[in-house]
Amino acid sequence: MMVRKQIGVGGAFVSVLAATMLTVSACSSGGGSAEPAASSSARIQSASVAPGVEKDSVLDLNSTKDMTGVITTVPIGKSPYDKNMPDICNFITPAAMTELGAETKKKGFYGSPLVYQACLLRPAASFTTEFTLGAGIFVNNIQEHLGAPSLRDALIRSGVSIAPKVEAYELRDRATNKTGGPYSCEVAWGTFYGTASINIIDDNSEEGICDRTVAAAKILQPLLPKSPSQMRPTS
Repeated sequence: MMVRKQIGVGGAFVSVLAATMLTVSACSSGGGSAEPAASSSARIQSASVAPGVEKDSVLDLNSTKDMTGVITTVPIGKSPYDKNMPDICNFITPAAMTELGAETKKKGFYGSPLVYQACLLRPAASFTTEFTLGAGIFVNNIQEHLGAPSLRDALIRSGVSIAPKVEAYELRDRATNKTGGPYSCEVAWGTFYGTASINIIDDNSEEGICDRTVAAAKILQPLLPKSPSQMRPTS
């Protein structure tokens, strides 16, 4: 008999994945093994910046300016963050994991790691349970993200307050929200580097699923990169 642990977001069993991770099988594409939660920060290294880039603009990879609330319109093909995506697991603290009810975390990908990074968290160390909790960042700007084929006609509402100066979109992907599950709701918002996204997938219940996703996003948003100098690939 399986005993399930209730996790901390809204007192509900949840699975949080980044935007395009809309099936549990996608988790298997992650690299590395599950690791216990540990306090660490992304390593910051000096980066080459193209001539003529304005200091402390979204294109200035060495800027330490807090860009919370800044939303880039730079298209993916011209983004300096291509190949400069950090391991998001390094940003998620033990305190946040406790609040979310997670015990382990694991670096995970879907598609190219050069334009997308995710961290998958689980309430159990085995990574065999049906619930996952995570965070993802994309080089795609928010309009490109919302225009993805899997998210067309998925918008529920906009202007969802996640933090001061940060408003997000709620999205339901019709492909996954079928009778009998799995059920999902995504919260995505524009950033200086592209898009941040939290996606909850629950195999068994859609009750309050978007409220639960917003609650998770409010916990994770303050931990994600705030300045270009934090955007470095992790070896």
